[in-house]
Amino acid sequence: MTLSLLSPAVEIGIVTNNPDRMLAFYRDTLGLPYQQKMDFPGGYMHRLALGDNVLKLVVMEKAPSNANPGGGHGAATGYRYASIGVNNLRATLQAIEEAGHPVPVPPTEIFDGFGFAFAEDPDGNWFEFYGPL
Repeated sequence: MTLSLLSPAVEIGIVTNNPDRMLAFYRDTLGLPYQQKMDFPGGYMHRLALGDNVLKLVVMEKAPSNANPGGGHGAATGYRYASIGVNNLRATLQAIEEAGHPVPVPPTEIFDGFGFAFAEDPDGNWFEFYGPL
């Protein structure tokens, strides 16, 4: 079987008990365009554009336990991080740090003039940012 995709985009859902700080990080610090607040049975989500993709900050009426072990991609199995290619890697990381968020893996060159880094959101989720240094 081959998937018959309804959309070429990916939607990433992050369940949070901390929607205000998470929204401030993704919308205000990273500048992701806000699409809408959407209610669903048992909760709501904030939808933000991430290129052609969607980042969903999901809030449940009954708050789930905080099961994120932190520590990024090496801390546990399963979905651990997403990668975002940017044209302004150093400026992106500077804005994240100036807003008070950790950059546990600083810019690391992987080949001439191109690198990656990892940043952490308010809930401890890691995102890899990669691009020209």
